[in-house]
Amino acid sequence: MNRVKIFSAPHKALRKLLGDFSLAAGRADTGNPEAIEQLKKQGEELFFLLTLHAESEDDIILRALEQKVPGGAAENTAEHEALEAEQQHLHDRLRSLSADSSAEDLYRFYLDFSAYHAQYLLHILHEENETQQLLEAHFSDAELLDIRSEIVQHLAFEDYLLWLRHMFATHTQAEFSQMLQGLKRVLPAEAFEQVCDTVGLEAPVVAGVWGRFAPPGRFDFSVLRR
Repeated sequence: MNRVKIFSAPHKALRKLLGDFSLAAGRADTGNPEAIEQLKKQGEELFFLLTLHAESEDDIILRALEQKVPGGAAENTAEHEALEAEQQHLHDRLRSLSADSSAEDLYRFYLDFSAYHAQYLLHILHEENETQQLLEAHFSDAELLDIRSEIVQHLAFEDYLLWLRHMFATHTQAEFSQMLQGLKRVLPAEAFEQVCDTVGLEAPVVAGVWGRFAPPGRFDFSVLRR
C-alpha cells in the first residue's frame, strides 16, 4: 500500500534548487558583475526556501512526531542545527561576494557549498527513509495529510507559489495532475489563476496534463513545450 510521503514534494524541489545553484556557482566568473549578482539572487531564493522548509519540519512535522514518539525527532533536530549553522555561514559569504572577489574566493565558496550540498542530500535521504518509516508507523494517512495541510496553511500565499514553481518542475505527471486537482478544489478562483501562471512558467514537461485543467484559451501550450 502506498503511503503519504510527507517529504517527497519539497525535497524534490530542494534537490533541483541545490543542483542548479551548485552549477551556477561553479560557472560564475568574478570578472562578470552580472553573473555574480545573478548568483547572489539565486542563492537568496535557495536559502530562503531552505529556511522555510526547516521551519516547517521543526515546528510541525517533528513536533508532531515528538508528541507521539518521545525522542523520535532528536536526530533530525540535531542535524537541522548543524546544517542551519553551515547554511548561515554560506549565506553570509555569498552576500559578501562581488565582482572584486578573487577567483580563489569564489572557488573556495563553491567547494564549501558542495560539501554542504552533500551533507544536505544525506540528511533528506535519512528523512525520506528512517523518519518516514517512523511517521508511517505512528500516523495514519489522514493524519499525515492533516500535517501537510497545516504546513501549507502556515505559509504566506506568495511563498507557497514560490514552492509550487519548483515543485511542479520536479513532479511526475501523475503527481502533477493530483496536486492540480487538489488545488482547484480548495483554492478561490483568483488564487488558482495565480497557480496557473506559476505552472505556465515552470512545467513544460507536463503541458499535456495541464491542458485538462487550464481555462480554455488561457495559454498557448506550444510555448510550454519549448
